[in-house]
Amino acid sequence: MRKMLLRERPELNCRIEKCRQEMVMDQNPEGEDGVALRNSSTGMAIATIEREVRTLAEIDLSLRRIESGDYGICRVCGDKIPLARLMRSPRL
Repeated sequence: MRKMLLRERPELNCRIEKCRQEMVMDQNPEGEDGVALRNSSTGMAIATIEREVRTLAEIDLSLRRIESGDYGICRVCGDKIPLARLMRSPRL
């Protein structure tokens, strides 16, 4: 799991940077349609960046839990989380 999480981090950082660059590049729209398209694109890019940043934070938390030995243990009941569940959502 640790290796998988570590592989995912740079991919997320690249997607975040790509969205940021796309937002900066599209600053001079022409006409009302261009402004509307830019606003829509910017809103979607911001939502994507926010989602990716949250995912990155979840990965960092999971990596800290792996280091402390708490990864794979439910924080509510203390039981082990089944491996199949961890594989579906490695950030638990």
